[in-house]
Amino acid sequence: MQSGLPGLGAEDELGEHGTESVGQALGCDDLVERRQLVDLDAIERDDQPPLVTDDGLPKHRPMTESDGTPNPRAQRNFTDPESRIMESNGTFIQGYNAQIVVDEAHQVIVAESVTKKPPDSHNLAPMLERVVDNCGQAPKNLTADAGYWSQLAPETCEQLGTEAYIATERHRHWETTKADGPQPLSPDPDPRERMRHKVRSPEGRTLYSRRKVIVEPVFGQIKQARGFRRFLRRGLVAVNAEWSLVCSTHNLLKLFRAGGLAASPAT
Repeated sequence: MQSGLPGLGAEDELGEHGTESVGQALGCDDLVERRQLVDLDAIERDDQPPLVTDDGLPKHRPMTESDGTPNPRAQRNFTDPESRIMESNGTFIQGYNAQIVVDEAHQVIVAESVTKKPPDSHNLAPMLERVVDNCGQAPKNLTADAGYWSQLAPETCEQLGTEAYIATERHRHWETTKADGPQPLSPDPDPRERMRHKVRSPEGRTLYSRRKVIVEPVFGQIKQARGFRRFLRRGLVAVNAEWSLVCSTHNLLKLFRAGGLAASPAT
């Protein structure tokens, strides 16, 4: 997810402490593009309230019978019971779903968190709330990939005064849409159609294209330049702390390279 005070962007990255890389939340193609993730053992019951983390992000609930007995198909990792099996580009890893929101002007991370549930459709609202808590205001504009889309997403952003541009469908880099511009709206468009029309407008295309120079490079800097490709700690609380440290040092490096932490000349 990307945002920008005035424009922000959001993204997510998968992290794990086994043999695979921290490789996309909030999955991606190559190093910094969003991957489609599937939670292989999560079939939640509609009659149970959703679980959430301390940050308000959705939390995975293992399959159970109606009496609470674990389902025979439910899986749990003995090394880190709180991590979950996730699929990324046909590869299965034991990991977490790490989230960031990035500032447009300086690629500074303005909000971060970790959840153990791969789908991002319920992560938009709590991550925006973290931006408000950290920055004192909501972003003017926000772009997010299709994983963050839900019918309630536009309303959530509107309530905070944020102009959202959220993809409603995934396209490969080599795919092109059939039309160069947005199709005319139907007489009674639903939220998805309105958002699709908005993103495909000339202004929407310009703003959404900025994601590749705002949020996606941050994962490249963390993973490739700094070599952070797996979480070393275990448990959601510890992994959250580790991800916070990684994001904080990313921001400190940005500040240092901008001259904000440069050494004072000797006197």
